Amino acid sequence: MSIMVILCVQGFQLYGQSSIESLLAGKIDIIVAADGSGDFTSVQEAINSVSDYNPDTTVIFIRNGFYYEKINIPYTKENITMIGENVDSTILSHDDYPAIMPDNSTWGTYSFRADAENFTAMNLTFENTAGAVGQALAFSSFGDKQILYHCRFLGYQDTYYVNYRARNYMKDCFIEGAVDYIYGFGITVFDSCQIHTTRNGGVITASAASIYNRYGLIFRDCRLTTPSGIGGIYLGRPWQSRPHVAYLDCYEPSSVASAGWTSMSSGKNPIFAEYNCSGPGYLPDSRSTNENYPGIQLTPEQAADYYILDSVFAVTSFAEPDEAQAEIDEMFKPFYDANLVELITGVMNSGRDSFVDVPDDDWNPMLEENEFYMILSKELVPFMDSSWMTAPIVENILVGGTPLENFDPGTTLYGIEMEEGQTVAPVVEVVSQNSHVRVEYPESVPAYTTVNVYSLDFTTLKSYKIYNSVDSMFWDADLVFLGFNRTDTVPLVPGVYSYDIEVPNAVTAITSFQVKKSQSSATYTYEKPEAIPGQGTVTVTSMGKTVVNVYELNFTHPVGVDIYADQTQWMEILSPAGEEGLLRLGKPETGAAVVKVYSLTGARVANISLEVNSADQLIPVNLASLQEGLYFYSVDFNNQIFSGKFLKL
Repeated sequence: MSIMVILCVQGFQLYGQSSIESLLAGKIDIIVAADGSGDFTSVQEAINSVSDYNPDTTVIFIRNGFYYEKINIPYTKENITMIGENVDSTILSHDDYPAIMPDNSTWGTYSFRADAENFTAMNLTFENTAGAVGQALAFSSFGDKQILYHCRFLGYQDTYYVNYRARNYMKDCFIEGAVDYIYGFGITVFDSCQIHTTRNGGVITASAASIYNRYGLIFRDCRLTTPSGIGGIYLGRPWQSRPHVAYLDCYEPSSVASAGWTSMSSGKNPIFAEYNCSGPGYLPDSRSTNENYPGIQLTPEQAADYYILDSVFAVTSFAEPDEAQAEIDEMFKPFYDANLVELITGVMNSGRDSFVDVPDDDWNPMLEENEFYMILSKELVPFMDSSWMTAPIVENILVGGTPLENFDPGTTLYGIEMEEGQTVAPVVEVVSQNSHVRVEYPESVPAYTTVNVYSLDFTTLKSYKIYNSVDSMFWDADLVFLGFNRTDTVPLVPGVYSYDIEVPNAVTAITSFQVKKSQSSATYTYEKPEAIPGQGTVTVTSMGKTVVNVYELNFTHPVGVDIYADQTQWMEILSPAGEEGLLRLGKPETGAAVVKVYSLTGARVANISLEVNSADQLIPVNLASLQEGLYFYSVDFNNQIFSGKFLKL
């Protein structure tokens, strides 16, 4: 399960602190609010309430919220202007893709489809969250003369589509995708937009402009971007008919492939053009010369035409009346050949009796004269503004409404302990002044919640992981099995990390350790002793890197009376012993002795230091802390180790 959570402080969406809704007071006809505070809770219900063929503009204001709907504006609902409260927080979303559609078609996967003329959208996010599962449209433009201002379009493949004989104007928009994510047959001008490609080798455009069109997809003063680490992207490839794509005065990053353009089987004689672009990815001398997808550079005279909206969107940019049927035949031929006549006719006619007509009037969006644009443009921060390009600053992360303990923006791994019986990961929120946040929740726990914090332009990323721990797994750095030389085991005791291990005299080296961790995601390292006697260690680090347990393994050979020619040197604790035991020396000695006492399970229960400086050969040892029972001991004295057992009564 993946859920997007976006927290962006209004200052980065608005120059001031004005409310968009208050600024539009008296101009709003319908309010949509997911929380029930408006006229409708559903965007589609609001659209349905608009009168057919209304000659006047109907303004639908959508308050912040996540609207999971499949939305369609029929061709009869003309002149609708739709405005969101906040581009990041007013989200129109769906997740269809061909494999789950009744006819397996691309066309029905849209999240938002606008068939009507004179539709305008401002300050909204349109998204299809299906991901890398094939074509999945976020926004389908089937209507003519549509304006899209300061909107976000998020998808993977086929994010934005423009239909035959349709004219769109995009101003200050953000379009994201991976494969052919800007495509279609009509004419769209992308003015001062950010075009964001998210996959290595991704392709921005798949144009299928009619052979009768003078223009296709035009990018002016746009910024092409990719996340860090993404490369080899292409400006476009030919889909059908006569593809037409032009980039003018655009910034192209180093992630653009040097050839610029790439192949697709069906498009013929494309116009793939650039003019006066900049950036490390703008390599005009290296562009493709393949006849099926050649990249050309426009002259100043040629480029001038692309800047005149009156010319680009004029009637003369489309088929002449006597060419209309020939154009339909040309456009529909690929679908006839694929036996998709009924499907494609139904899709393209959009409920009409016949296919959409060739535009019969010139059009200039004249956005600078649009009263709603005039209000919003004074408040909204353009996507091309430098403030969107700064690295995200994360102030804190809240889990279930509670700040993460000891949060540090530079630390990316955290753990939380789930309450007993809790099976769903808690909601995560990010406190940030300048970021987009996408949170991916696990389907079950224990597991990680992934928190991806992006810069506002999605080019830089900070990723945090929060482990939803059960039974303290995140902090577990214990072993449940420890062996050595593939033949012997250490009798582990919970909470005990130091062991004295006696190996036969015939064992001269520790060649390997074998371990089993209590928590599989913990890690371990080990160091073998250089010789015996000597110390080896096994260091276990919890999955959260916050707990480190070091198992000390002191390897010795059995020593004592039986292996010393001079048996006068041995030492032993006399048995039975009382509150005070007696350490007997084979002969008078002087030096420091360390007595280690172990229970029958191997746990060290006493560590006693003694100074031996006596002609007496019986040294008192304080055993008052020990309960009655049988114990093992070792004595380290003058670089010799003696061992045995005693009974305390």
